Amino acid sequence: MRNRLNHKLANLFGYELIKKRNLNDTLEQNLSNVLDSAAINCVIDVGANNGQYGTMLREIGYSGRIVSFEPVAEAFEQLERNSRDDRDWEAVNIALGAEESVLEINRLKASDLSSFRQPNAYGNERFAKGMEFVERQQVEMKTLAQLWEGVVGGIDEPRVFLKMDTQGFDLEVLNGAVPVLDFLHGMQSELSLKPLYEGMPDYLDSAGGVRQARI
Repeated sequence: MRNRLNHKLANLFGYELIKKRNLNDTLEQNLSNVLDSAAINCVIDVGANNGQYGTMLREIGYSGRIVSFEPVAEAFEQLERNSRDDRDWEAVNIALGAEESVLEINRLKASDLSSFRQPNAYGNERFAKGMEFVERQQVEMKTLAQLWEGVVGGIDEPRVFLKMDTQGFDLEVLNGAVPVLDFLHGMQSELSLKPLYEGMPDYLDSAGGVRQARI
């Protein structure tokens, strides 16, 4: 019953829920098809961590520009190493958000779980070891709108795809991108059915926020 309700609610916002076990073999192919059909020539990779997404893009045959944003120092060092020999893949050591500022990010034991938000009870239970606190780091934050010209500079006809995986901060990234949202030709966001962090919106709030940002 709950499953059907989740699917109906997702459909109201124009989304489709697919079981993860049915998606594993097709995610890369689906993404490749989207990038090809939309003729994407610039991917903005927000929350790049060590560069897993950029590496996957190259593996599926995407050859256009990648601009990866990662604020956590240790993850950025690995991202830089992974992108170093790819002249069309730029690594940027800042966070994207709703406004220009300096914030503290919580570096957690599993670097891909690091977040500006505090883990909640469910997050600590679900990812007990990964959610262990390591330290807080001060990071620079800017908006995508501020950086837009630099990101797409040199591309004659930019066709941009925005990927966000920010552990509960995607809506802030979108709020800082409002002036340039109409220039996007595709978007990928990791939504949580059950929030892992304090104050993190669930997938319905996130979907609604995406729609509102575009209005």
